Amino acid sequence: MQMYRDVPVVPVTRARRLVAFGGPIWPDFDAQVTARHCRDGVPSDRQPMRPDSPRVIPRHAVWGGFLIRQFGHLVAEHLTRLPQSLRDRPDDLYLFTVQAGDDEASLPGYIWDILGWYGVPRARVRIITRPVLAAKLRVAAQGEMLGGIPTAPAYLALLDDIAQRNGLVPVPNRVVFVTRAGLVARGMGGHA
Repeated sequence: MQMYRDVPVVPVTRARRLVAFGGPIWPDFDAQVTARHCRDGVPSDRQPMRPDSPRVIPRHAVWGGFLIRQFGHLVAEHLTRLPQSLRDRPDDLYLFTVQAGDDEASLPGYIWDILGWYGVPRARVRIITRPVLAAKLRVAAQGEMLGGIPTAPAYLALLDDIAQRNGLVPVPNRVVFVTRAGLVARGMGGHA
């Protein structure tokens, strides 16, 4: 994980193609890749406007992502930093942005269920609806992204650990799940 000091984090003002305009304003933003939201290995977000007097969060914090309401995109690209983050920094605060107009109370229950599945206690979640300054903000790389980048085996192992911790066990069945992994060679479907 990377760690940065004094990072402004601003609420989402709008989203385009399911990518937020808001979130952390990473140092040397234009040169950042790993900390930013990427698709096909290329940053797809834009640098938000710097806030005037943000409230300081003095505790160690982790960037959790954009809690978008579209379930598939939430899981497949916006929360993929969580497995490594929770393994490495389980006791930190987790900062998330939400769609403009949303707040903690208006989030659908399935978002809280997903965060619980990953292991993020609700008490350590901070929804950014006003600008803050994170004194120490850590960020893991995206575990998955849309585009032709294949999912790393280490990330898949972390997902397996989460499934096991949550008591998910394989059940014999005549139904077979076929992944999109074969599409990677065709430049699409690289996310698990």
